[in-house]
Amino acid sequence: LTSSAPDALLRTVRSRTMRLTFGRLPIDDIVQVLGRDHAIADAEARRLAMLSDGSLGVALALGTSASDDLREAAAMLLGASGAADLAGRLAIAKAVIGEKKPERTRQQMQALLQVASSLVRDVAVLHAGVDRRLLANGDLDGTLGRLARTIEPAAARRAFATIDRGLTALERNAGTKLVTEWICSEI
Repeated sequence: LTSSAPDALLRTVRSRTMRLTFGRLPIDDIVQVLGRDHAIADAEARRLAMLSDGSLGVALALGTSASDDLREAAAMLLGASGAADLAGRLAIAKAVIGEKKPERTRQQMQALLQVASSLVRDVAVLHAGVDRRLLANGDLDGTLGRLARTIEPAAARRAFATIDRGLTALERNAGTKLVTEWICSEI
């Protein structure tokens, strides 16, 4: 029995199974599999691998879903930090999650939050003044610059932690709308 959300399984099922947790894959391994098995160009495979947080499934989801759409939505989510009032932040959450049905699926939201996490990491890299070649989203120079002006260094650390808690909540079967609204209100 395998599950990406084992806590969602009934306790009686969990008590009869052994839990094995798999670690993250190295970026080079993900790049190799994406290129060899899925015919993804090396540069795109490396970008997807850097965004995937060591998960081949996330890299594939990022590659098959509209990657640019996810990055735009992730930047919008992080832009909620610039909204002064809660109503403005919730309006951003509504735009991110999708105003009309169907809402983003759990897997799409996890991919979106992984992208948001990589954007926050890049903002922290910009704040630290480190070599720009280390940016996972170097092609989004304008967006990263805008986010770096909006999100200060301490806020970037809080945003990273908030996104991580949102990912954990999604893994534990929290609703995508609730998680998105909570992140926008906290970020």
